[in-house]
Amino acid sequence: MNTLTKFVLGMMGQLRPKPAIGNTIQSISLPLPEKRGGLPLMEALAMRHSSRDFAPDPLSLQLLSNLLWATYGINRPDGGRTAPSALNAQEIDVFLALPSGAYRFDAATNDYNWWRQVT
Repeated sequence: MNTLTKFVLGMMGQLRPKPAIGNTIQSISLPLPEKRGGLPLMEALAMRHSSRDFAPDPLSLQLLSNLLWATYGINRPDGGRTAPSALNAQEIDVFLALPSGAYRFDAATNDYNWWRQVT
């Protein structure tokens, strides 16, 4: 699909991504994301900093769900996402690297699907 076609389809609201390609052997459902609470935006921005120290503990499924939704979840009835995309094409896949393998986030079902073994 060329850029002009994407532009026209985007203007018509008809441009939607195709399903991602890959193995989806294992699917892990996440709890619904918590969309309320947390710090006010200005406080969160004031506290923002870079860190190179990481805890060895795995993230909880709830925290993972919240982060994945904030990254690229569905936040509107028409399927719109939390992250902007050019012409609303939504041609982004979010991957999660875990010791058991790489997973692809599926915003429509709020789960992540096994994609491939990490070596």
